[in-house]
Amino acid sequence: MSEKMHPAEAKRALRKRLAAPGEQEGAGLRCPRFEGEGRAAQRLRGQPEYRAARVVAVMAEPALLQVRINCLADKKLLVAGTPGLKQGLVRVSGDQAPLPSRSRVLRGGSLVTLGAQLHFPQAKLERVDLLVVPAVAADPAGNLVGDGRGLSDLLAALLARMGSLGRGFKIVALLDDAQMVEEVPSQAWDAGANLLVTPTRVLRVERPSPPAPELKGLSGKLVGLPLVQAIRGMKPVTS
Repeated sequence: MSEKMHPAEAKRALRKRLAAPGEQEGAGLRCPRFEGEGRAAQRLRGQPEYRAARVVAVMAEPALLQVRINCLADKKLLVAGTPGLKQGLVRVSGDQAPLPSRSRVLRGGSLVTLGAQLHFPQAKLERVDLLVVPAVAADPAGNLVGDGRGLSDLLAALLARMGSLGRGFKIVALLDDAQMVEEVPSQAWDAGANLLVTPTRVLRVERPSPPAPELKGLSGKLVGLPLVQAIRGMKPVTS
C-alpha cells in the first residue's frame, strides 16, 4: 500500500496534469483557459450571490475576462487584480471602460491604466461581496488548486486584514467541468471557494471567511509585492 502524498506534492501533481504553460517564456504553469468560459460566466451571472453583490473583486487571469466584462455591464463596482498583483488593485466603474473597448481594456496589463489604482494605506476600499478566482482544479468540498503562486489566497487574506469583506462575502471559483476532481489536498493557508461555477453546474459549499493573518512566513516573491508591503503596515481590522 503506497503512502499518501504530502499535500504540496499532490497539488504539484494536479498542476502538472491540468495546468497550462504561462504565456511568457519561463512563466511556469498557470490556470488554464477553457472553451466554456463564457457559459460559466453567464451561469455565475444568474446566481443570487452575484445578483446581490455590489462590489466584486476579480483576479486578472484571462479565463475571467467575461466575468470582468459582466460586472461592468451589470453596474457593479469592479475591483480588478493586476497581473501577478504586481501593481496591486484597480477600482473600475462602467463609465471608465466604454462598452466597445471592454474586451480589450479589461485584460492583462491594460488593467493597470484603467480606472483608479488603489494606493494603500491612503486608499479606502469598499467592502467586497464576491472574490472571483481561477483554478487549476477543485473538489466538491470547495478545496482549490491554483497555479502555485498563492495570489488568490493572498488577496482573500489581504481583504480580510483590511476589514474589507462584505457581510455575506463569498469566494467564487470559475473552472471547467474537466477540472473538477474527487479530492484536492488542503493546507492551512488555503482559502478555498464557497461557489464552484462551471459551464454546466454550480456547487455551493459552506466555508468560513478567510482569517486576517499576520502575513508572516510569506514567500520572498509575495513579501516583495508593493500591495503586501503597504497592507502589512496597516493595523488589522477585526470588525
